[in-house]
Order: sequence, then structure tokens, then C-alpha cells
Amino acid sequence: ERWGLSWTAEDGAAVVLAEALRARYQQKDEARAIQILDDGWARYRDEEILTLRSICEPDNRKMKEILTRAIEAAPGYALSHCYRGWVEVTLQEYDAALADFEAAIRLRDGFPLAHLGRGMARQLKKDYDGALAEYERVIRLDPRSAFGHYLRGMIRILRGDPDGAMAA
Repeated sequence: ERWGLSWTAEDGAAVVLAEALRARYQQKDEARAIQILDDGWARYRDEEILTLRSICEPDNRKMKEILTRAIEAAPGYALSHCYRGWVEVTLQEYDAALADFEAAIRLRDGFPLAHLGRGMARQLKKDYDGALAEYERVIRLDPRSAFGHYLRGMIRILRGDPDGAMAA
């Protein structure tokens, strides 16, 4: 109980996230942010804590391990799937990335970041038609997406359509 109100694990996890973000971004203390998140995970076992902890990790393989633990803790948390998909793109594990982006989209319909990632994975697999469809979907979902517009133009160039790229 806090201030006469019931205190839940979700409240505790939210405090951990806020403290870690303050340490990382305001105080510029990455080590302290990591310690706060690691302690918070040990105490609350909250997938959001692990997902945020993953972005503090400079090693992509370790980042993927952390995100896998977050997904095991809460398979229905779309953001963990999406982040792991982006890590898999950097590791050139495109099929795994596509599977994670699919899971994120299935869990959170209309998730522009997951569609953007799915487009990038398709682009890197040289599936330019599939990538173009994803980038166009991103733009429909978020018309102000600079990345969506930029990548749609790049795909049109790769497909041999520089005039279409200029219109993108």
C-alpha cells in the first residue's frame, strides 16, 4: 500500500521503468539504468522491463537473448517480438525476423514499426514487391512516417523506377 492506495506489481514495474529512463536519458548513467532494470526484472518479472533492458545492450546477440526471455515471460507482448525482429535483421536472420514481425502484427494489428521491419527483412531478401507493399502499408498506417516514404522510394529505385521514387 502506498498513499492509502493498493500497490500492485504493475505499479512497481512502472516505477522501475521510470527510474531507468531517468538514469539513462537525464542522468546519462547507462550502468545505473542497467542495474535498475536488472533489479526490477528480478523483483517483478515484467516483460516491459526486459524489453527496455534489451535496448541498453550493445551486443546484438545478447540483446536477442534478453528479448527472447521477455517473449517467454509474456508471449503476447508485441513490442518484444518487434524489437527482436529488428535485432534479427541486424544479425541477417531474415526468416526469423519475418516470423517475429508477423507475430507482432498478429498481436497488435496496424503496428507500423513491425510493418516497417517486415518490409526491411523482405527488402534484404530481395523480395522488392513484398517490401514495397509493406512500406506502402506503413504509409497508410502513418502518413507522416519519414522512414516509410524514404524506404518506399529506395525500393522503387531498386526495382528500376527512379521516376516513381521521386514521386514517393
